[in-house]
Amino acid sequence: MAADYKRLGQDRDVTFRRPRHACLACGDSGVIHNGDQLVNRLLFSDYDVLPCGQHRAGSDLPLICCCIAARSGTGPDGNNRSGFLDGGSALLNPRLGVLLDEQQRLLLHATRLAAWRQTERDMNLTRSLRAEGDADAAPGYISATREHCRDLARAQASIQPAPQGFHSLGACLATTVGGLSLAALQPSPAPQLPAGSTAAGS
Repeated sequence: MAADYKRLGQDRDVTFRRPRHACLACGDSGVIHNGDQLVNRLLFSDYDVLPCGQHRAGSDLPLICCCIAARSGTGPDGNNRSGFLDGGSALLNPRLGVLLDEQQRLLLHATRLAAWRQTERDMNLTRSLRAEGDADAAPGYISATREHCRDLARAQASIQPAPQGFHSLGACLATTVGGLSLAALQPSPAPQLPAGSTAAGS
């Protein structure tokens, strides 16, 4: 059966909004996330960092939030919630990880909230400029990401021809955020050697 993925017109909105989580430290999941590296920048510089200095997610114990989402009990929807903290207490089930305190949680939440609010302003300004006819309007970090994706896709296409009908993830990403045509990323055909010669021959 086909998936019903179409949205009604009234559900579409060009306004950019931040995630409406009560706790941005954990995204209402109960587990602190670190995709923006704020845990390293604000709390523990060596978190998920191997002795060689390489960042590797999951190499250290998970950090458990202390917000309501991390607690077991009845959720806002009336359903039972199996949280990381037992009931209303702040006792962490011993198998799960390390508990952050409220001050650490608030630092992550407030920093991410400020960043999301700035992103809302940036994106809504961009959408307003585009609606007025500036097709190239974009925040600087998006322009930089687009250019980086273009460079990655071009570099990959130049050394590894894509099989028929297949495109690398880098190439597909470039078409999404960089506005490139996949055809433009295909490498030029390899030069043909004269009959009877070899690539290593002289």
